[in-house]
Parts: sequence; structure tokens; C-alpha cells
Amino acid sequence: MPLQVPGGGSANLQGGKMSVSLLGNLFLGAALTFCLLSLTSYLYAWGSSKGTLAWGRRFYWASTFFSVGTLVYLFYLFVTKHYEITYVAEYSSSDLPFHYLFSSVWAGQQGSFLLWLGWSAILGLFMQKRLGEYEERGMFFYLLVQLFLLFILVKRSPFALSPTPLADGRGLNPLLQDYWMVIHPPVMFLGFAAMAIPFALAMAALTRREYRNWVTTAFPWVNFGRMVLGTAIIMGGFWAYKVLGWGGYWGWDPVENASLMPFLGGLALTHGFLIQKNKGSLPKTNFFLAITAFLLVVYGTFLTRSGVLADFSVHSFVDLGINGFLVLFLFTFIIVGYGMLLWRSREIKGPVYSGPIVNQDFNVLLMILFISLSAFMVLLGTSSPLITRLFGQPSNVEISYYVKTHLPIGIAIALLIGLSPYLFWRSATPYEKLKKALWPALTALVCTVLTFLAGFRESIYPLFHFLTFFALFSNIAIFFRSAASRPVNSGGHLSHVGVALLLAGFIFSSVYSQEKRLNLALGEKGEAFGYTLTYKGTEGDLKQPENALIFAVEKDGKQTEARPRFFWAEYNQGYMRKPAIQKGIMYDLYIAPINHSRATEEQEEPGVLIFGDSETKEDAFGYKISFTGFGETKMDPDGGEISITAILEVAGYGAHGVRKPTVTIKNSGERVSPPVELSNGNTVALIDARATPRQVVLKFSGPAVVPATATQDVVSIEISKKPFIIFVWVGTILVTIGGIISVVRRSKELPTSKLPIDLTAKEKPEPQKVLASK
Repeated sequence: MPLQVPGGGSANLQGGKMSVSLLGNLFLGAALTFCLLSLTSYLYAWGSSKGTLAWGRRFYWASTFFSVGTLVYLFYLFVTKHYEITYVAEYSSSDLPFHYLFSSVWAGQQGSFLLWLGWSAILGLFMQKRLGEYEERGMFFYLLVQLFLLFILVKRSPFALSPTPLADGRGLNPLLQDYWMVIHPPVMFLGFAAMAIPFALAMAALTRREYRNWVTTAFPWVNFGRMVLGTAIIMGGFWAYKVLGWGGYWGWDPVENASLMPFLGGLALTHGFLIQKNKGSLPKTNFFLAITAFLLVVYGTFLTRSGVLADFSVHSFVDLGINGFLVLFLFTFIIVGYGMLLWRSREIKGPVYSGPIVNQDFNVLLMILFISLSAFMVLLGTSSPLITRLFGQPSNVEISYYVKTHLPIGIAIALLIGLSPYLFWRSATPYEKLKKALWPALTALVCTVLTFLAGFRESIYPLFHFLTFFALFSNIAIFFRSAASRPVNSGGHLSHVGVALLLAGFIFSSVYSQEKRLNLALGEKGEAFGYTLTYKGTEGDLKQPENALIFAVEKDGKQTEARPRFFWAEYNQGYMRKPAIQKGIMYDLYIAPINHSRATEEQEEPGVLIFGDSETKEDAFGYKISFTGFGETKMDPDGGEISITAILEVAGYGAHGVRKPTVTIKNSGERVSPPVELSNGNTVALIDARATPRQVVLKFSGPAVVPATATQDVVSIEISKKPFIIFVWVGTILVTIGGIISVVRRSKELPTSKLPIDLTAKEKPEPQKVLASK
């Protein structure tokens, strides 16, 4: 009997739904089949079967067509509202604006893996044309990555059917309904895909026993990968700053670190290539870095998608039943990569680095050391739950760990960047170099004194200020000099200008940030940092995403208006908060809503309290309660349920010890929050757990809870002042532009394939030797 399938037109309930799902799975199956055929053809092309190289290309084009086609087809299902597909129903709804459907496609695990696969397939088309003599072996190892992604997608398909027909989807998390989330994930996964190319080239060079010339071919790909990853990282930071309302842009969360680690690995490799091209030194180091940078992508994927960090990262995905594939993915490339490097290590020889300590090459060598040290410290901190699990109760490191370990690293890097321009002039005498460094040093000293007098004098940070200013002015000078003579050579200098600005922005906006909380009734005024804020009321309904809290902001006779958003989200079953930011050159004024009296009234649920990360409330209805973190997170991958546990330390009112309330979120969006006994008939229930800022919402019930009788319209807000945060955003732009210039420069050195792109090709001519860069 014909039935109306939601979003699918008139179709048979069994046949129509299955055909929609079947077509997507057929695309995946075809992509997997052609990937295997291409991989096998490239493997045969290693030996004497050169005619199979043309077939390897043909099969790769077919695999790319079906891989990208699968992604396009999934987007089509979102646009046409096929809610019979579970993945479509979980991440979209009929009222979602069209441009956010892109975010929906990669909002979940399957879609993001598919996005990664799509980018990887597209980049491979460019690789084929530019790998030259490394094509057969490079494409073989590159296809191994796509093969694992396809295995994962076949195991947990995005085209699985919903067990019951749905009239509408659950929708998209309101936090993801932002244009930065439309573009940030594609850029991030483009970076992940690109980092596999230096790995593939390193493996190709090792199997060919060719340990020098591969650097020329790999250099532009490394520059491209780390430039794209760096751009994606700061995009995510800007989204967090703009949307989440906690006032920061980097929280050292494992998901954030998962992209930072391979970026640092790629950055170290870039500097290693500079030394190898110049001196021929560090061949083993560069093979190690190329392999490690990609392995950090795979390791970060394992950490954030396996569920092993679900208790420590609220951004982390939960286990979807693909842990076996992720572990196999990781250990296969560890064994293949490091195993091949160890096997060939005795053959890999290069001149031992020698020369004066004070020169450009030694400066770059130290840069590699400190960047690698930073990556190792991030790796160690991110892996701490796994490491501590081996010895007992798993635990995470505090944010202070990253701050303490990276402060000396940041100081060292600022010094090295500042000295770099003067070591660049090899023919100059020490006196000439000192003379050139004098005015940047004096300018940096003046700026440091001014910032010190302005109150920026915390601990050792004035030294950091001087070195970042010195690095900034030193590299500005050489950038203009380089851009005037050969613009294509100015990319590295411009990137160093950006890094100096970034370091300064990190310190000023975080160490010297100021915060103040205000509780304002309707029409009431409050003072913060020389500003007068007057609460004017709300615009719209609390249950509408457009609802805003309106404040008149006045300083020195000038008045502006701030409209932070505060609204109830059915998707999260909780209140969403988006800050208002008044941007300036000297600082940003950041206004983040915390609570609203009408929220309690409209819930008709007295006894609701919000606890921040590690927060203790001395009088929570007579109890002293501390939120110490999240316990075990469980998920039923088939039923779509997820259970989150909060760990509370309770004291007072006849109670003491630990309580662990749990909330279970069903596939339909329904939340089940069983109460946990406190004492004397009082209970506590976990009704919401928030990602960023890390918060839990608890509902207290019992005799100790007095029903709310608020009659006033009162808001609670946090005002913060972020000095010189503009340095972070401007520095990012300069680093990105510098990276693009470097990619263009190194791309001109790439070889081109000597096999014509011809479907009638039978044999491959002798490859042209790639000349080492002089």
C-alpha cells in the first residue's frame, strides 16, 4: 500500500525507504571496491607491471567519484528531509535554515568521517599529477588511509534506516547553528586529509631507498596541511569565543588538542625540511616527523571518537561500536610507519650538523626542538586519562599544566623568532647584525615599559612582552625588505610576524583578563570597568532563539546597546547563552548572560541550580555541594541513548560523601533524570550537562527547597575585559597569508607526472629524476 514517507514523496513504506538507504550504501560499496582495485593496481605498479599504473588511476577516479558522490547524496537527503534515515533525523529538522544543513551533514561521527574521505579523495587527484616518480608508492600508502575511512563508514553507515517513521527530525544543536560551524569542520578535515600526504611520500621514499629528493615533493604539501590546520584551529577558537559565552577561545580540551598536535608536528617538519634542503642534515628526523605528524591525526581521532575520553571531554564523541576499527587504524600505521623507518634507519645517512651555534640553521634546529617539545607536552596531557588508568583511577590534568609547561616554551620561541632575521644575513658582521637589531630592541623595550606602566606586570610576563615585541618588530623589518625584492620569499617572515602577534595576544587576553558579575533588576544600573550597564528588559520570548537581553552600555557620555542572547532550547532541554561582544583595538568588552529570573518562573521548577566546572556552592539549600567532574558516560549505539553522570561531593544537613546523579537522553530527545537521595527527604537530580562552559544543571527537591516566588525581572551577567585580543585575530590572518605564500613558493618546485593522463596508456615511460633543491 502506498504511504507518504516524510520528505521522501509517495513511496512504498518498505521499498521506498529501503531504496533511499540502499542507494547510499551502494555508493559506499562502490567507493570501497574501486579503492581496493586502485590500491592493488598501484601495488603491482611497484614492480615491472607498469601498465597497471594507468589502471590505478582509472580506479582512483572511480573511487573518488563515488566517495564524493556519497557525501553529495547525504547532503541531498538532508535537503529533501528524508527523516527515515536515522542520521538525517538526528541532526536536522524541517525548520532548520538551509545553510545550516551543511553543518548538519558533518555534525555527527559518520558525516565527519565522510567529509574527511571526500577531501582525501579530491586531494588525491592533485597528488597523482604532482608526485612524479613517487606516484605508485605514494598513492598506495595514501589509499590505505581512505580504505580505513571506508571500512569505518561501511561498518557504521550514515544511511541506516530509522526503526520507526518520523514526521520530523530532532534538529541541530543550537550551539552549532552558526556560520563558523558551516566552514570550520570542512577546513579542519581538509587539514587532516592533507597531513596524510607527507606521510605517504615518506613511506614511498623509504620503500624506494631514496632519502633526499622526496623533501622537495613533500614540502608544499606540509606547508599546505599545517596552514589549513592552523586556520581551522583559530576558526574553532573564534567560534568558541563568539558563541559559547565562557570568554575564552582555547580550553585545552582533548578535541581541541587533537587538531593542535598534528599542526605542531607539521610545523616542526616544515622547519626540518628547511635544514635538509639547505644542509642535507636531519633526514631521519624528517622521516620521523612526517610519520608522527600523521599518526597524531589518527591518535587524536581515536581519543575523541572511541569514547575513552567521554568522562573528561564534553566535546568528545561517544563510542559508536567502531573502536576496533579505530584501534586497528592506529596500530596499522604505527607498525607500517615506524617499522619501515626502523628497517631503513641504518641506510639513512646525512651530514651531521656542524657549524657555529649562533647561525640561522642552529636557530631553526632549536625551533624544531621547542615545537616538538610543545607537541609532546600536549600529547602527554591529552593522554593523561589513559596513562593514569593503567595505575588506578583515571584522571585528567588541570589547565595549569599546559600553562606552566608552555610558558618557557613560548618565551624560547619568541626569542628564536626575534633573532631569526639577523642570523639570516650570513655575510653580515656581528656589529652589522647588532646594529640592525638595535631599533627593534629599543622599540620593544619602549612598548614593554608602556605596558608595565599600564599595569601589565604579572610575574615573568614582562620578559615575555619584551621578547614578543622584539620578534614582532624584527620580522616586520625583514618582511618589508623581503617583500620589496622577492615577494614569493616573504611568506615565512610574514608568518613570524603573525606568530609574534599571536603570542602577545595569548598573554594579554588571558593573563590580564578581568571579570565581574552583576545582578541587575529591570531598570537597574551596574558598574564594571568604567562602564555603566542598565538592564532594559528582554526582546522576544525566552523560548525563542531570537530572544535577547537588552542592556544600555554607557562610558564617557557615549551610549551603545548590547544584546546577549538567552533562550530555551528544546534540543538541549536547557537554556542557551550567547554573549554580546563590543570590539575595540585596546580590548573587547564581553557580556555573557548567566541566568534570568523568568527562566526559573517559566520552568515552574524551583530548586534548580547551575554548577560550573569544579564549582562549590556553600549554601545549596542547606548543603555544601561541589561539582568535581563527570563520571562514566554510556551509550547504546543501537538505541541512540546516552547516559551522563555528574560527580558531586556533598556535606552538611546530615549528609556527606559522594552522589552521582545521572541523566539519560533518549533518541527522541526525552530526558530521564532519576533523583538521588541526599538526606532528610531531600533529593538531587541531574537535568542537564553542558559542553562549554563545562556545567551541570541540578534540580533539588524536598523539604529544604523553598518554591521560587520571584516577582522581579532580574538577570545575572558576567562582564569581562579582554585586552589586546585583536592581536590573536590579526596574527592568525597574517600567519594564514604567510602560509599561502609559502605554499605557492614551494609548489613551483614540484615535479609533474611523466605518465600522460590517457585512458589508452599501456606502459609508463621512465620517470624523470627529481632534482634536489640547491
